[in-house]
Amino acid sequence: IMPRARAVALCRDIMAAPGCEVLISGADMSYLCPVHTDLSRLMREEVGNRVTVLRAPEDVREDILKVSAYCEAGAAPLTATLGARWQGEFAAALGGECWLDLQLADKGTGLRGLCAALGVAPADVLAIGDNYNDLPMLALAGTPYLMATAAPALRRRFANQCARVEDVLAAL
Repeated sequence: IMPRARAVALCRDIMAAPGCEVLISGADMSYLCPVHTDLSRLMREEVGNRVTVLRAPEDVREDILKVSAYCEAGAAPLTATLGARWQGEFAAALGGECWLDLQLADKGTGLRGLCAALGVAPADVLAIGDNYNDLPMLALAGTPYLMATAAPALRRRFANQCARVEDVLAAL
């Protein structure tokens, strides 16, 4: 759970960034405060999220788990500005060409916690990822796979690659 005041301040920074929209993640709901685009249609129809449109980030009435910046022209430039500004408070990672995700934990933290809860060593885990936000998880897993559609820089880092998750699981 992100500290509310800091999460709201982060939302305001995203909303002030040219061409960017904010997506606020709760436990089972995505919250949007539209500024430039109709991100709600994309999130509902193409991504399949449950969406609530709000006037302001302060109107979110549940714990904030993650804040994401959606930049239709590309989110990579935000890592140098917004990501650097919030470094030390939140982990920032590209979650796709148009997305920058900021949160307290990363996927490596999640995998470490899951392994501890299940009594499984990370070396015994197979993890599959497709973007920069998956790096902490892939670095921890004993058998990391990267989707063949990932960025070339990521594909150079991981020998195990696949076009379909189903193919990897069927080969087990």
